Amino acid sequence: MITLHDIIHLPSLELWFDRVAQYPGGLVVISGLESDGLSGILGILCRQMLTLPTRNRPPRRACAIGARPRFVRAARSQEAQLSYLRTVGPRAPTYAEALEQAVAEQADLVVLDELNAESLIPALESAASGAAVLAPMNSLLVGGQVLGFLVDLGAPEALLGHVGWVVSVRRLQAVCRRCREAWAPLGAELEALGLKPEEVGVGRFFRNQGCSLCTSDTRPLVTAFDVFQRDAERGPLSEQLWRPSDLSLRNYALGLARQGHVPL
Repeated sequence: MITLHDIIHLPSLELWFDRVAQYPGGLVVISGLESDGLSGILGILCRQMLTLPTRNRPPRRACAIGARPRFVRAARSQEAQLSYLRTVGPRAPTYAEALEQAVAEQADLVVLDELNAESLIPALESAASGAAVLAPMNSLLVGGQVLGFLVDLGAPEALLGHVGWVVSVRRLQAVCRRCREAWAPLGAELEALGLKPEEVGVGRFFRNQGCSLCTSDTRPLVTAFDVFQRDAERGPLSEQLWRPSDLSLRNYALGLARQGHVPL
């Protein structure tokens, strides 16, 4: 089972994942595409949440709900903590029924296979009851844009107050070890990229020359992240839709570039 330490990442991401994992109750949305490693990040956060200590209580329990069998997996030492409810079959429960059952059985964490028009309202209602719900959403949207999309899917604004975090993932072209070249971009070159010298900062930058490896389907990729915290103290929903993320995808990608992991 992969963990955050098995993938290239900025050290600051570990602190953000710790904060997300410790979120006591509410909906955590992970947005991205399957080709961006969406399922892998869902598993990492689920396993991290299951490792949280519980004072004078048994280990945390999670219930995974979805159409796909075993779409998320616990570590071997956590297997007894994770149960599954499938939403397909002649007698299978709906998302709403499965979520209600998981909450009634006092699961510490509910993991969905997909956040969509069918599962959205039940997920938010479960979050409103105090349950911690972790759900992936197939989308390229990030941060506050995700909240706007949930409104478009039919989520009432009152329930959106129970969205705690949005974690977005995107895979970027990595620096190619075969054809990379060191690059010290000048002001005009940065301007052409839509960047300013002060935001780029100091680093060891590279660019790819375009060999057969880095232009192929097996080209090396690096995962970039965007982390957004929904906070009622930061204003109403209408103001949070356009608020910058706490850890923006742009700044994260620049951090990867400074460390020589992705081309600038």
